[in-house]
Amino acid sequence: MNGLFTPDGHISESTLREFVEGSLDAAAMLAVAEHAADCGPCAERLARAVEKSGPAVPPAGFTEEVRRRLPRGQSRTELFLYSARVALAACAALFLIFSGTLRTLAGQKDSSLRIGAPGFSAVEQISTRLNGFSQQLLHWEVFHHAEEKK
Repeated sequence: MNGLFTPDGHISESTLREFVEGSLDAAAMLAVAEHAADCGPCAERLARAVEKSGPAVPPAGFTEEVRRRLPRGQSRTELFLYSARVALAACAALFLIFSGTLRTLAGQKDSSLRIGAPGFSAVEQISTRLNGFSQQLLHWEVFHHAEEKK
């Protein structure tokens, strides 16, 4: 480990290069990492060296090995059946929530939950008034147009 550090106690350039390449043994890697954790200038030099090295190149056959270990993709039928089960479960849950069945199952009275048809009296009044107004406009236009022709 004497060759890992310079005489002033910092990580040597050759050690930085070997660290980035991954060619140091486990004990040397640990010593360099521990030193970089305590020494700010060496940590900065190590970070710059790692940045300059670019992304790591995977070993030959790595991609094929990963693909081999991954489970085979599910068929579209399995995906459709799973999606259908999830959708059915969600619909059933919503039905139970909004139908009051959960309150009944829990033994609670359903007196506060009365769902009725909404009152449309205000909407009906507005619609009637607009209809009357539009009829008056049409009548006026017809009457006015008839007078112009005379």
